[in-house]
Formats: sequence, C-alpha cells, structure tokens
Amino acid sequence: MSALFLCWYLTFALFSAYGSEFMRRKVAGEVNVGTLFGLAQFLTTITIVVTYARFAKKRLDPQSDRIHELVRADAEAGRK
Repeated sequence: MSALFLCWYLTFALFSAYGSEFMRRKVAGEVNVGTLFGLAQFLTTITIVVTYARFAKKRLDPQSDRIHELVRADAEAGRK
C-alpha cells in the first residue's frame, strides 16, 4: 500500500513539475486537472488511513490485548 501511494504521489509531483500543460487543462469551469490530482491525494490518504484503522482494530488490537494480558499474568505470578 505504501509503495503504491508513493508511486501515486511521485506521479503527481512529476506532472506538477514537468507536465504543467497537462495539469492546467480545464475540466469544469475553473477546476483543472492539477486541482483534481491534489484532491485525489487527500482522498487516497483518507482511504489508506481508514483501511489501516479497520485492519488494526480487527487484527492487531486483539493480538496486542492478548500480549498485555500475558504480561500482566506474568507480573502477577512474579509477585506471588
């Protein structure tokens, strides 16, 4: 996911630097391709964050909770 996002970001940066004619093309009214690319960066970032949060809640948090329980049990066993 990170590699895909990095490629997407670098594509945006390269088009911004070297493809200014393409980025200036009007899409609707005053909205141009560059504006759409910029907004798509935000949408992509939000999508990645939401996807990772769901993954972490479903897969990582239960494992983390289990580790915490094991550490607490070991600590309590060590006190006795």
